[in-house]
Amino acid sequence: MRRKGAFAKHADMKILFVTGAPALPQMIAGSQRSSDAIIRGLIARGHDVHLLSALIGGGAIGLRAKVVMRLRRTRAVCDRVLGYPTWRAWYPWEAIDEVVARGRYDAVVVLGHSAIRMAKAVRATGQRFLMGFQDVELGSSGSGLAELGRVPGVANSEFTRRFFHTRFGLDPIVVHPIIEAAKYRTAPTGRYVTFVNPDPKKGLDVAIAVAARCPDLPFLFVEGWPLTPEQRAALHVRLGAVPNVTLHPSAPDMRDIYRMSRIMLVPSQWEEAFGRVAAEAQFSGIPVIGSNRGGLPEAIGDGGVVIDWDAPAPIWSDALLRLWNDPASYDRLAAAARRHAARPALDPVRQMDAWESAIRTVASAGDWGALPRALV
Repeated sequence: MRRKGAFAKHADMKILFVTGAPALPQMIAGSQRSSDAIIRGLIARGHDVHLLSALIGGGAIGLRAKVVMRLRRTRAVCDRVLGYPTWRAWYPWEAIDEVVARGRYDAVVVLGHSAIRMAKAVRATGQRFLMGFQDVELGSSGSGLAELGRVPGVANSEFTRRFFHTRFGLDPIVVHPIIEAAKYRTAPTGRYVTFVNPDPKKGLDVAIAVAARCPDLPFLFVEGWPLTPEQRAALHVRLGAVPNVTLHPSAPDMRDIYRMSRIMLVPSQWEEAFGRVAAEAQFSGIPVIGSNRGGLPEAIGDGGVVIDWDAPAPIWSDALLRLWNDPASYDRLAAAARRHAARPALDPVRQMDAWESAIRTVASAGDWGALPRALV
């Protein structure tokens, strides 16, 4: 049933989200969880929402897609594994025109991962669209964004907003990733120092060095982005030298991970647009020790410790041991983490109001400048 409130008087919209990355369940990571939460929130409000994503060839989804593409001579295949129409394509930017022709959408939301290429393909169809700025990793495609002009957008942090405003003169509104507390909040009973997504960009080298310096502490490394057989083999070799580290597969239900966790270690080495894993953990009162890269300090707030991203391993391990061995400091940061998770900017109703209003403004060619710049 459609939620009663500010938008109940409007007709439902038909919306297409597009991304150059694989979707759930083929890839389980922060951007996929964030996108899924927005889509489900809009569907709960009565909108017809579809997703176009990249396709991974393995597994039941990939095998079915290969057969259907061959038989139907199509560039995208639709399934309802997630409960809503999800189009998957090897090269989604090449399938946008095909999907749009089938859908007649009121608006398109272009999410991160090959976003500029996707946006250009959407514009070529004549569809109205807005950008969902989920990262700042533009690489050589930055000039392409400038070619798009002053496109409207939603940034996932103040850091992300400043980046696109300073570099491209854009004025996106700020809406943090939507985190449904009930899907993440648990009562932590474990004693692990948890590190999610063992990838060099996420601070794998730092995490291994810290674990080696703290041999009496148990560490849980949780897989995130898919690993190739070669990457997995190399990771197992490296972790063989640190016997206090346990490697855990990707978890569809992150409560299983947070239940086992005592402290989150987030030593990201790249410009995190937000740092969703830090925010998720804080709903369970788990303090975070993280780097000062990008928007991660916004996600951590006063519910943890922020360290220079390039600080040597002893700085990280000393901070970890102080928090681990000082119950008073731990309890103080755990309480601060819960308060930070309860801030208005993470209120799902307000966040969905902002997303719905932004999409409706684009669909109706309304006044983008009238939207609030951020939730407070």
